[in-house]
This record gives sequence, structure tokens and C-alpha cells, in this order.
Amino acid sequence: MNVLILGRNTINAEIEKVMAGEGINTVTMPDANWITKFKGEPGNFTVTTVAGENSFTSVIITESPQFEGLRAGSGLSINLMDDDETGKLFAASLKANEKIVILLDYSSEPSGGETPEYISAKAINLAQQLAEKKKEVLFLSKTVKSGYIAGFAGDDNERKYKEARNAGVTFVKYEDLTLDYNEETDKFKIEANDGVFNLIIETPYLISLASKETPQLKNISKKLRLYHRPDDSGKFFLYPAFTTRHGIYYLNPALVMPDKELSIKQLIPSIIEDMTVTKNDVYQREIIRGWQFPEVETDKCAFCYSCFRACTHGALEPDIEASAMKIIESECQACGTCMAICPGEAIKRKGSIEPAAQPAAKGKCKIYCCENGAAAAFDETLPFLGEYGKTINCERVACGGSISTDRLALDFRDYETIIVACCIEGSCRHIDGDKRACKQVLRTAELLKKAGLENRRIEVIKVSGFMSNVMKDNILCLLGGQI
Repeated sequence: MNVLILGRNTINAEIEKVMAGEGINTVTMPDANWITKFKGEPGNFTVTTVAGENSFTSVIITESPQFEGLRAGSGLSINLMDDDETGKLFAASLKANEKIVILLDYSSEPSGGETPEYISAKAINLAQQLAEKKKEVLFLSKTVKSGYIAGFAGDDNERKYKEARNAGVTFVKYEDLTLDYNEETDKFKIEANDGVFNLIIETPYLISLASKETPQLKNISKKLRLYHRPDDSGKFFLYPAFTTRHGIYYLNPALVMPDKELSIKQLIPSIIEDMTVTKNDVYQREIIRGWQFPEVETDKCAFCYSCFRACTHGALEPDIEASAMKIIESECQACGTCMAICPGEAIKRKGSIEPAAQPAAKGKCKIYCCENGAAAAFDETLPFLGEYGKTINCERVACGGSISTDRLALDFRDYETIIVACCIEGSCRHIDGDKRACKQVLRTAELLKKAGLENRRIEVIKVSGFMSNVMKDNILCLLGGQI
């Protein structure tokens, strides 16, 4: 294997050493600007520089982000990601009633911004350590991170919060917050509201941060086509060291685990193990797990790049010769995003056959369920719908947002009620699938009104796979039934 290490970091030498011990050749490139072209798939990435072309099995990004303290007027908070700064607090002598305040999810910018999970994990770990040293710690955050493993692989996130609380950390989840700095007292004044109570506290020990995306990281994510949201700076990587593109890894211990040395020892082997996956495993994934990868019907593809921009796994590439997009199966996760977003419906699951229309009796209900969420809730709901369950025709779709307005309108030839069950807003793996579903339902409702068919009903239900009770209540309500 030939691996590219991309970025400037003191851990590069350690990575090279570990890789060499496993018989893996590495090439270190400190500056992404050297790359003029990047293409390919896991096991066969082609990197073009002014010096020529090189092939790499995988890429490991080590470029470090930058962080600074949060500014409030002329005051600058202690930088949460600066271990030297936070380390001084362990020996600091706090006066009576003085508290160390850790503040997350706050920005002086109008757009605000949620603190990334890896930073929250580090903050919880620091809060617990300070509390164990008998420091009074107040932890303020707008959100509670339940989906991120705080600290080490295998830990339960709630257990980490519990350990911190038991050590003496006070957690406060706020809705609104203002921050000021008093130059005379050299203290920060925090006013927070949780929707019911107000909290006012002054402290000289405020720990927070403002992330500052470096041009180098932005350049890397662009050249390697890593999914990147401008409102979530630098968030193109996943815990513990994987990015949104298979075969490309992001390794920076400061962002992953509190213990840097343990981080390297644990993460490099996991990266090496993942790199050894061959293309044959793509076949195994499809057969064993029942995945059905999508394929592009080139005669229908408009080459609009909608799927290219939407795919979070970098699994779509332009095929210039065919004037159409193509799927890189070794990167594809079979999530169905490309199928849901394709305006020409040119992407289908392999071997899929358009089912023949099966008209139902008049007065029945048709429900479209997103196969990634609502379908599971419907399966659990069906036994409790009684006679109503027999009147419902359920169709599973890749995404609720993939249902066209025309398709919904035609359904009213056979049904009086149409339900589109999609994901909760902000939780849709197809980016904005739930929003598209709502818009299509609204358009259909307008068409019905213009046609004088206001008696026909069309509704959207937003549920996850675990919200069977919500699904049941909504269906019974729409169909006029009662429990």
C-alpha cells in the first residue's frame, strides 16, 4: 500500500513510523496547494502535482485547525483547545463563590453556531478533571450532544455526563444568553435563560472558543471533495478518524481523544484495518447486508451535477465520455440520496423494476414511507391500526422528498387520502428530503384546490423509525378513527 499523508503536524513522523512497521509506504505532502488534480476511488487515488502523477491507496489528513478564545468586548476567554492555558486552572486559587465557567454553543455572530461534538467531548472531560480537583465548574451549553462518544471508543455518552455531574460539575442548558466583559473588574458577566429561570454570574475564568477555519483545511476539503458545510466550520470528518469520503482519513488527536498518545495508538490501527478493505468487499457488502447500490441510466442523466453536490460520501464522479455521472461503489453507502435528489429520476437501485400500478378501491389511503425512518415506525404501528390498517396501501421509498407532485396528484385517481411520512426536519440523511416532501405536498394540495377536489386529503407526517406512537396517532386522526 502507498499512503499519502497530507498536512503539517508533529504527529506525521509517528504515523510514518507506525505505517513503516506494518510494511506500508508513506509519502508526506505538507501543502495541499501542491495538488493540481485529485481523482479516483479507495485503493486507487490519483494525485497530480506539477511533478507528475502518483497513485495512493488512501489519504490521511493531519492538517491542524486553529482555535482562539471567545471575544466579548476587550475580554478574551481562555481557549478551550489550548492545553497550556486550561492547565493553569488546576493550580489556580479560586476565591469564595468564584466558579470556572465553560461556555459552548455561543457566538457573537448573528448566525450563532453549534459547538462541534469533538470539542464538546473535550470540554466535558476538562470539566470533570477540574471538578475532581475541587474546583467549582459551571457548564453552559445550548445543546446536549447525545450522538457523540465523549472521550474513548466504547464509552456511553450519558455515562460521561453522569461522571462529570458526580464529580461536581453543574450543567445548565440555556436558550438565550448574553455575554459582556467588565474591564475594571476583569470579569465576564453572563446572563442566561433556560426558558423559565434567569442565571446571572460573573467570573474571571471563562473557558470557551471561536473556531477559525484555516485556508489549508478549506483547501484540502475542496480539493479532496469532502462534504463541508459553511455553517459548521471544518466539519468534514467523523468520529473517530473517518471523513465523509471512504479511503480518506482525518487524524488529529487533539480533536478526537483527550489522551493524544492513546489516540494515536488506537486510531492508526483502525485506519490501517479500514485501508485493507478491497473492492471485493463491495460485493460482500451488497450480498451479505442486502445493499442495493444505485446505478445511473446514462440516457436519462442530464449531467446537472445535482447528485454530485448532494452525495456526502463522494461516490459520484463525472464520466466525460458518457456525458453522465457514474457511481463509485467502493465509496457508496447505498443511502439513496442521489436517487432522491435526481430531478430526472435517472438513478435507480440495481435490478429495480418499476412496479405495475395496483389500483386500490376508492376511499382508501396511500402512505409513502421513507425506508430509512418512517417505514420502521409504520411496521410497528400497523398491528394497532385495526380495521384501518386494511385500508392502507404502504409504499416504501428511498426518501420522502423523491415523490414528485405529478405522482401524488395521479394517486388521487385511486385514493382519497395520501400521506407522506418522512424524517424530522434536521434529521434527514438526504439533507433536505423532508423539506422537499413538504413542498411537494403543498403543491399537490394547491392543484387539488384548483381542480375543486378540496375533499381529498394530503398530509405530511414527520417521524423517526422509533416514533410508532406518533405515526399511529396521526394516521388514526387523519382517517377519522379513535383509539
